[in-house]
Amino acid sequence: MHRCVLLLAALLPFGVMADADEPPTLHHCADTRLRVADAEAADAALVCEGGARALRFLADLGLRLPDALRIRVVHSLSPLYGVGQLGSFDASAGLIEVLAYDRCAALVSQDLLFHQPLDPDLYLSVVAHEVAHAVVEANYSGDDPCLVAQEYIAYITQFAAMSPELRVRILDASRIGAFAGEQQMSAMYYLLDPQAFGIAAYRHFESQPDGRPFVWRLLRGEARFPPM
Repeated sequence: MHRCVLLLAALLPFGVMADADEPPTLHHCADTRLRVADAEAADAALVCEGGARALRFLADLGLRLPDALRIRVVHSLSPLYGVGQLGSFDASAGLIEVLAYDRCAALVSQDLLFHQPLDPDLYLSVVAHEVAHAVVEANYSGDDPCLVAQEYIAYITQFAAMSPELRVRILDASRIGAFAGEQQMSAMYYLLDPQAFGIAAYRHFESQPDGRPFVWRLLRGEARFPPM
């Protein structure tokens, strides 16, 4: 707990500013595209940092960033496919929701995320994952984004947002290899083991001399994935 408090304090100065003219639960991040609602200052700082890391990574891939992203910190989320959710993105409302840090920690304590207990570094990567979904929605030029394309980009963003130390610790502890290609990237694989899918996706992205062309194949709807 003390380690978490120290990291939160380190993030506060550059992570978030409360606007005196706004309701006290609305925070403006240093990256002005991001707004965080209904969060304590410490949680808002982490959410701002996770969002900013996601936006930097996605901008480096050439994606267009939305002018504004709303992130609401909540105390509960409905399970999806019978599994507890740490965050969600509602495309119809343009709203990202993530669990508050303490609620997220409680859920992760029951089912470790990438075999890791929650710490601030892992938490902000959860935020980055959901921000990636919102940015993909704004950049997809095919039909509605398919599940595999969405999750591939969200997971590579999540891993990119982690500190190098956390990322190496997760990957070194895993025997999951890279996807050999899109023919191995099935929605069924994701639904059966989302975290394994995420590791295989990030290894695939990193195994390429330049991962950007494949990301753009996904965004244009050109990839051909196996059926369910």
